[in-house]
Amino acid sequence: MTTDEQVDELDGEARSAVERMVTAVDGDWTVLDATEISEGGNETVAVTVETDDGVRECVLKATDEEHGGGNLAAEAKLLRLLGAETSVPVPEVYGVVDDHPDLPTPLFLMGRTDGEPLPADASAIPNDEMAAYVRQVGRSLGEIHSVDAFGGYGPVADADRVDPADAGGARPLARAYGLALADPHDSWAARVPATAEWMLERVGETRFGDLVPALDDAITERYERLDLPGRPVISRIDHHPGNLAVDRGSRSVTGLLDWGLVRTTDPEYDLVCAEQGFCGTDSLDSDRRERLRSALYEGYDETHERRVDGAFEARRRLYQLVFIASNMTWVSAWVTPETADGVERDYREFVAELL
Repeated sequence: MTTDEQVDELDGEARSAVERMVTAVDGDWTVLDATEISEGGNETVAVTVETDDGVRECVLKATDEEHGGGNLAAEAKLLRLLGAETSVPVPEVYGVVDDHPDLPTPLFLMGRTDGEPLPADASAIPNDEMAAYVRQVGRSLGEIHSVDAFGGYGPVADADRVDPADAGGARPLARAYGLALADPHDSWAARVPATAEWMLERVGETRFGDLVPALDDAITERYERLDLPGRPVISRIDHHPGNLAVDRGSRSVTGLLDWGLVRTTDPEYDLVCAEQGFCGTDSLDSDRRERLRSALYEGYDETHERRVDGAFEARRRLYQLVFIASNMTWVSAWVTPETADGVERDYREFVAELL
């Protein structure tokens, strides 16, 4: 557990609620310790449990009032798919409770990965060490992008929680794990401008609203001169450093955490999401960005073939613009008064570079 990850030991009513949730997963398991992880989405708790096979370190994810469950049911099913179909280091899901009269569902219990999460701000980690982690992430993304699970573009969802009229895009493998796409698009070329429009509308309601016209013009200009055939793959999207567990001694990635925002996109878009997740607002020509992007591609090329043609860099820049529009909606929600001015300055400088 890093010092960056805030934890609070649970007792009383909160501890009792966790015990009931674990019992709902497996009635023979006993909670020995429960500690809330405030950095997690929904209700996220580190739990030590006694089982017939000994003590296990687990993580419990459950619905809370603020998030309404989010995509927890789909996240659990996707983790099972990736755990069975790839060698990607994801947590093992021990059990899922889809519905319960007295508990906040959906909820699921999974194993706690070895290693520790990176800090949210990983800028202090040396370039060569960070490149080692990013290279391994690239290798994992190549594996994930090779999984033939979906035939459209949209958010990955629990098939049981999506109106059949709004679901689709699932191939046999996804259906076998109870997954579908919510309101999928058949065309990547159509999905990109629709996503950009949706994001820019929300940016307009933030401190970055004055940037919307320039971003809109830049995205439209690039989109209209590019061919975007697309190929739907499972895309992690949220490559925040804090979602990566590592062993810093061996420089090995031990876990890819938090899969709640997964959707299907063209593989190049997810690669841009990974680059941005690890590089943030680092200058486009910074040595760190160049080293991490090269490491990402090196790892990826070991397990999956990239479509590198004359328009590759132009597509990459388009996807960076779409991504930064998305990210500005998120950053406006989590900045604090103490960090707001610095974060806003960094984002404005980076957008100016992109434009």
